[in-house]
Order: sequence, then structure tokens, then C-alpha cells
Amino acid sequence: MRIFVLDSTVFYSGADLPPDSVAYVTSMILEEVGHKDRLEALMASGKVRVLDPDERYVERARELARGTGDLLKLSEADLSIVALSLELKEKGVEFSVVSDDSSVRNLLERVGVKTEGVEFELRFLADWIKYCPACGRVYGPEKEYCEVCGTKLKVKARRKKLFKG
Repeated sequence: MRIFVLDSTVFYSGADLPPDSVAYVTSMILEEVGHKDRLEALMASGKVRVLDPDERYVERARELARGTGDLLKLSEADLSIVALSLELKEKGVEFSVVSDDSSVRNLLERVGVKTEGVEFELRFLADWIKYCPACGRVYGPEKEYCEVCGTKLKVKARRKKLFKG
């Protein structure tokens, strides 16, 4: 039996799950999904189950995302599936995360969690930074404006590495 952790992308795309599989979503992903009919049918059949990560894995996910700069782009729902993935990996479960979110996939691939896209493939892994386009200063994820000149900060890849998944 194949095991998956699903991002909301799967429900928006209409992608099907293999017949011999079970999938997990977090309650935050449930809240994010607008197309509830399909999700409810999959949950009623037992193919999709709700599983929330322990809070310590959420903190670990946030810490890892801060380190790669992906925290700049991840929602709380995204962090919840990263955290669930970290927890399942630590328990020795073999699974794959299905998402088209490049920040989710960037972070998970870096920690050795297999990911798959629905409609988009991951091209590179990156470390992200916030910077001031006017004066060039670099900031952490918590800042929105340059402390020196007041310009709105932008995000760019500090380092890119071709992904060979």
C-alpha cells in the first residue's frame, strides 16, 4: 500500500489517488480546500484520513523553513504538512508528499522526504532571502521594509541547485 501526504493542490486539480493507497491531510489543509464534495467522498471511503502533527514537529518545520528562507512563502497549512511529514519520517513510515507548492517541496526534499508534483515539477532547490532592491541590504523573514531607506523588501534565491529528483 502506498502512503501519501496531500497538499490542497490535489483536490483543486482533480488528480486521482492510486487504488492501493491511503492519504493523509491535516485539519489545516481541510480548511484550505474549497472543493469539499470530492474530499468528503474520499474521507468517507477511508482513502483520505485527517492526521495532525505534534506541535514539536510544527516548531521543527518552522525552524527548518527559516533556515532555507522558505518560511517567507509557506502558509500555516503548508507548515502543517511539512510537520506531519517530519513526524512520519521520524517514525520510519515510507510515504510521498504530493504538492505543487515549490516551497513545500524545496524544504521537504532538503530533509530527505520524497515529493511529487501534480501539474508542476520541481526544477531547482533554493535558499531564499529578503533584500532591499534599493540599497541591497539583506534581512530575515520578519521584516517587510528596509530599516535604512524604507523600500519594500523583495525575495530572491540566494543559492540555486538543479533538482534531480
